[in-house]
Amino acid sequence: MPLIKTDPRQLSIFKDFFKHLSDSGANVRFVENDVDRYIDELSIERARSRIENVSVEDIEDDKIIGKILGITPLSKKFDIELSPIGEAIKGSISQKFSNEYLERIAQPNEDIIGKIWQVKMKIREINEPNKPARKIYTLLELIKKISRT
Repeated sequence: MPLIKTDPRQLSIFKDFFKHLSDSGANVRFVENDVDRYIDELSIERARSRIENVSVEDIEDDKIIGKILGITPLSKKFDIELSPIGEAIKGSISQKFSNEYLERIAQPNEDIIGKIWQVKMKIREINEPNKPARKIYTLLELIKKISRT
């Protein structure tokens, strides 16, 4: 289950599912065509333990300020250097942002790359046992250009 793409609500459903299987002492068998899979009680308990210790949280933040280092609308990627700390982050861009960006750069005098912007992002924080927390960034909107004097 790739946590990068898993909706936090789906994760909750999986947690409930494995808890129910584990509490019931269930074994599970999946059969489809020539594929026959058996999951024993110990494997179900291990899955429950792992999934109960995972958290995925999505937040939207429209107060992020940083210098736009690059945006590739067809690959749907971005790089931003956060102000004032100077940490560079990278991530994906939403389809809506990609479309808007392509329209925007077709305009004369549109100056985005290398400039400081207030942006809106979706930040997905994934916490798993025995792994450092990770953040996955999705650029949603350029809110306003910040002029430094």
